[in-house]
Amino acid sequence: MEDKFGGLLWFLQPATVELRDSEHQLKRYLEGTLELIQEACLEELQLPVAFTVCAPCTWDAVSAQYDRLRQLQQLRTVSGLSVIWSGQAGTGETREELRISSRTEIIAAHLEAGRKEKLHEALNDTVCYILQDHWGIHQVTEAYYTLALMFLSCINRWGLQKEQIGDWSRLMRLDEHASIAESFQYLSSASDAILAARQSDEHNQATNAIERICHYIDNNLGEDLSLVRLAELNHFNPTYLSRFFKQEQGINLSDYIDECRVRRAMEMLKAEGIKIREVAAAVGYEAAHSFTRFFKKVTGMTPQEYRDTFTNY
Repeated sequence: MEDKFGGLLWFLQPATVELRDSEHQLKRYLEGTLELIQEACLEELQLPVAFTVCAPCTWDAVSAQYDRLRQLQQLRTVSGLSVIWSGQAGTGETREELRISSRTEIIAAHLEAGRKEKLHEALNDTVCYILQDHWGIHQVTEAYYTLALMFLSCINRWGLQKEQIGDWSRLMRLDEHASIAESFQYLSSASDAILAARQSDEHNQATNAIERICHYIDNNLGEDLSLVRLAELNHFNPTYLSRFFKQEQGINLSDYIDECRVRRAMEMLKAEGIKIREVAAAVGYEAAHSFTRFFKKVTGMTPQEYRDTFTNY
């Protein structure tokens, strides 16, 4: 029969009294038969096949045995290998305590800092550490959920939405993955999606902050527009603000402010009845001569020459 995961499940009953009475003989017979099947599949179909078998059990124990074999298959399955595993209790599954908290903290730190390469390196190293042969299914399951909970915590803490990172419902559903190896591959993909969404959010927030700064500058040309003041008003580090503003706007912050001042000054100089010193004060210059020097440096004309040219035109 086929289970819900697409795996094939056989219930075998010994055909002879000898096999029925000798568990060891039955196990050897099964392993030999399965090896022949594996060889045939690989030779004729180029298809590697893995089997997990267990000792005979009573009907009321079948469900529990299936769950255990399914977990063991998940734990040991590696694509491309033809192997046979025994699902008997005590086959090397130990109760050793997991020690992945520090590794998880390192992965979380790289995720927080946006260090993609370091994140992948730490995650891959941790997965290799988890998938050691002497680890039992319960320990591996605990390790998986330790990592998955860390990612889920980041999703919730950063307020990431489904449309940003895709369907992350499988994050806490280990049973929906075909194998343990696939489940950890899923965690790797999830980390990429979370990192990309986080960086996108940060970029959007910073971009919105730049728009607010531009709006503030345009409406407060007569006020203190120093880098330190603008950074303080918008909760930025001054050095970071200067660098990010240039990255987003393609122009230095100081040059942008100068452009805004010249543009506003030109608009005001076109209007009749506004004195040049009033124009100077409106764009942040207390002294008219300082404004005149600045205006001429940018436009090649004094404010009065610009006004006369516009009036004559």
